[in-house]
Amino acid sequence: MREMNNELVVPFTEKLLEKEFIYGKNNSLDSVIFETVQEFHIDLEVFKEMFQSVDMKQKVQLEFQEVQNLATGYPTLLAKQNGEIRKLASGFAPKDRLVKRIDALLSE
Repeated sequence: MREMNNELVVPFTEKLLEKEFIYGKNNSLDSVIFETVQEFHIDLEVFKEMFQSVDMKQKVQLEFQEVQNLATGYPTLLAKQNGEIRKLASGFAPKDRLVKRIDALLSE
């Protein structure tokens, strides 16, 4: 989704998580992903072509390798700023603590 419309990454991810945790759907299935793509009025055939390409599979694999060492708990909140990835939370974190960390990051 990031490659097609970066502004939809967060809402798209939210919708996938909703399907998994509220409706019990397996969001790792292509059918659930494609269903969600259509809900965002994205051209499904263009998405499928990109999603199933060798280039995209390599990009995803590299990204998984990048975050594997960073995501040490669930959920993990990461922020990327100026090319640097920083962990804001791993596991439960109170809202106040997250807001302070995000504010500190944004003020740098």
